[in-house]
Amino acid sequence: MQIPPFELSCESEPGKRHAVAWLLLAVASVAASSLFALLLVAARAPGLGMLFPGADFYRVALTLHVNLSQVVWFMAFSGALWSMGLNRRVGLLNHTALGIAVFGATLMAASPLLGALKPLMSNYIPVLDHPVYLTGLLLFGIGIALQALSAFLDFPFGQSASLGAIRTGLWCATVAALMSLGLMGVAWIRMPVGFDQHLFFESLFWGGGHVWQICLALLMTVSWLCLASDLSSDCRPNPGLVKFLFVVGLIPALFAPMIEVSHAPASASLRNAYTQMMIWGSWITALPIGLWLAWRVWRSRPAEVTGQANRTVLLLTFVMFAFGLLLGTAISAETTLVTAHYHGTVGAVTLAFMGLTYALLPRLGFAHTAARLLRLQPWFYGMGLMLMMAGLAWAGSFGAPRKGPGNVQLVGAGYEAVARTVMGIGGTLAVVGILLFLLIVYRALRAGKSTFKSSPVATPQLNSPKLNGGNMGLPTKKTTALITLFLIVLTLTYAYTDWFSGSRSMPSSQLVKSHDHVVEKRRQEVDQRFKQGVVMLHAKQYDSAMTAFHRVIQLAPDMPEAYVNAGFALLGKKEYAMAADFFNDATKLNKNQLNAYYGLAVALEGMGNLRSAIEAMYAYLHQAPKDDPFRRKAEAALWEWREALRVQQEVPKNKP
Repeated sequence: MQIPPFELSCESEPGKRHAVAWLLLAVASVAASSLFALLLVAARAPGLGMLFPGADFYRVALTLHVNLSQVVWFMAFSGALWSMGLNRRVGLLNHTALGIAVFGATLMAASPLLGALKPLMSNYIPVLDHPVYLTGLLLFGIGIALQALSAFLDFPFGQSASLGAIRTGLWCATVAALMSLGLMGVAWIRMPVGFDQHLFFESLFWGGGHVWQICLALLMTVSWLCLASDLSSDCRPNPGLVKFLFVVGLIPALFAPMIEVSHAPASASLRNAYTQMMIWGSWITALPIGLWLAWRVWRSRPAEVTGQANRTVLLLTFVMFAFGLLLGTAISAETTLVTAHYHGTVGAVTLAFMGLTYALLPRLGFAHTAARLLRLQPWFYGMGLMLMMAGLAWAGSFGAPRKGPGNVQLVGAGYEAVARTVMGIGGTLAVVGILLFLLIVYRALRAGKSTFKSSPVATPQLNSPKLNGGNMGLPTKKTTALITLFLIVLTLTYAYTDWFSGSRSMPSSQLVKSHDHVVEKRRQEVDQRFKQGVVMLHAKQYDSAMTAFHRVIQLAPDMPEAYVNAGFALLGKKEYAMAADFFNDATKLNKNQLNAYYGLAVALEGMGNLRSAIEAMYAYLHQAPKDDPFRRKAEAALWEWREALRVQQEVPKNKP
């Protein structure tokens, strides 16, 4: 059967119910995360941040906000989309997936009440180091994996030519999601013994997290196409070209397993390979399709409220995504510029999913009852998030640290405090946008409850006099004036608290000293950790040495000595392949790092690659001075290896 290229609907009542259940889980996670978002905005505000108990409180709130508003929200919404795309009936696998995911998400949200108060700020998926939280995260991942597997198996492999563009995109995103979860499993299996907890989770989620970004970009593009298709038939690109771009966008993710197994865990080469994969692979589908859609949508002038909301969502999400990509090119350190880039690309996915939620509700049997809120919500969230991005990028230019509360004075108030004020106002507007989204969905679910069983598609009556007048949404000028007054008071409050925090009048010389103080503190920690690692290495406590050197590499990724010593610690553990990666990283940072060539030769000999070991030892001897204490030992090893290689080459000749 030929599937319409831009059709996303569900014909069966069980399929609709299953999609609604996943959608409810997604919306509930957004509702729970909004509370922590309010706390985060307050904790980063000038002056107000000092009212909270400390950085641990901030990090616990940040961990729950990130996981609920991204991990659970994104993947539960993906579960709803995969349910909509199912061609066969909903079976036991789907119900099991949903039940496990709901239970896991509930454990994650409730874990702080059960003692999960130790945050580990790993990239992509920060965690609370507690059995309850980790069990919940694992169960939620299993539920998503089962739902994605069901969607993968539902693909009509023998009839792929007839598959619509939307469902092709969904299937490609399904493959990327399964690849992401599989990479996390492979990383866990390959994880060396002795990693500290932070490094463990950082390494666990690094590869899968990068592929996850590709999955989200594909799903965002699916959302764009659905919204544009509903907006106008003129906003539908060539289906064949769209399907081709979806497949092209999936290709970088297919290289991820090779990257994972060809580099040592936590090595710089592994991190760089995944980073390059995402830099060149995360936009190749979304950017060209988004450019075409933005151009066509900009020219459209829809009269209906749903059309206006679709147009706003499409334009804002594309601008946010492009803005986020642009900021990503300017990243050079672990500052809030990284957060600004991430909020742009990921925030675009969030707003696209919000817009698609409005489009899915009528298909699932629910009627909209908040016409004016549909017009306002995308503007609140989109413009608020872009203000937040601008503030984060601006603060990052002054060295504001990533994943830290706003009451840490780095460069003083001045422009940096203004940047944090902009960020705070933008964050507040974005939270208002989230609350409006929740209100819109709540009204639709409440109004459409009786319609759900009787009608496969409930057409929203958004242009009726009852909805456009009276008390729906924000109808009066008085209410608009109150919102404006609220924003003015909020701005003055930020300025007031900053004024009396004592940092406004900080002289320029003190600003420089403040920044220098931060740099000096980092330098001191690098020096302290490096010395600890050396002591542990000499004491043959290799696991402790690795922990220390990994921290040095995090703080000073361009320090070749840290890679060399980490390599020698791995030699002590007889993990030769991983050691070779670290020695190679050191030689890339400094071609004259002699002990890196020596260590690389020993590692290659341990791997049984005598020919390459001899070449590496020659490189060492070529540069080492005559009085080098290891030169005699290197020459002896070189003689032994050449003799062993000669014997290996002669053995086949002597065989009968």
